[in-house]
Amino acid sequence: VFSEKKPEQRFFMEKIWNSGDRLPSAQDRAIHSLLRPERLIELIYQFIVFDNKEKKICRYQQYFAIKETVKRVTKVRGDQKRLGGVIWHTTGSGKSLTMVMMAKALALDDRIQSPRIVLVTDRVDLDDQIYKTFLACGKEAELAKAESGQDLIRLIEEEKKSIITTIIDKFESASKKKNLKVLGHNVFVLVDESHRSQYGVSHAKMVNMLPNACYIGFTGT
Repeated sequence: VFSEKKPEQRFFMEKIWNSGDRLPSAQDRAIHSLLRPERLIELIYQFIVFDNKEKKICRYQQYFAIKETVKRVTKVRGDQKRLGGVIWHTTGSGKSLTMVMMAKALALDDRIQSPRIVLVTDRVDLDDQIYKTFLACGKEAELAKAESGQDLIRLIEEEKKSIITTIIDKFESASKKKNLKVLGHNVFVLVDESHRSQYGVSHAKMVNMLPNACYIGFTGT
């Protein structure tokens, strides 16, 4: 452990090491939290994605946000509607990747049978960004982008794609159709920039179309 240190440094550190009565430092706690076997295996299995062939592991705020969200949405009995909520991220802290990891976490959880995930943004460029992020993370086979309100309805009803991206405006026409075939509580609506779109009339249209879905908002504001 200390072989690369200077002799005086090694002597000092070995003296502390051999004393046996040293209190854990902040670094000790961080290393234990990250590298203890059960968490390291969990991080490898569930919290690593590939973004443009670059391997990325979650940061601490992403890890705990996802863990708490999954804990919340799985606390349900039978076909009871799942509780949603809002995840707040500071700007530039990886909100899009958190959405990708959230979708992955929901898909891997054995307590959720055949989850369907709808990712909602309020701008074309954000829809493209989220869609490309999922593509880069190897989700092409499971992914589809809604091109219109009718296309959104088709994608939801066909149940061939487990991840659908769409713009909030597409719920305008899609919400006019009630009693969709997919109304179960295993549908999750992840709304980006939710401080702008997940309330008022826009929210009502989403709920009108998917009344039993679980709504999870993401915001950096």
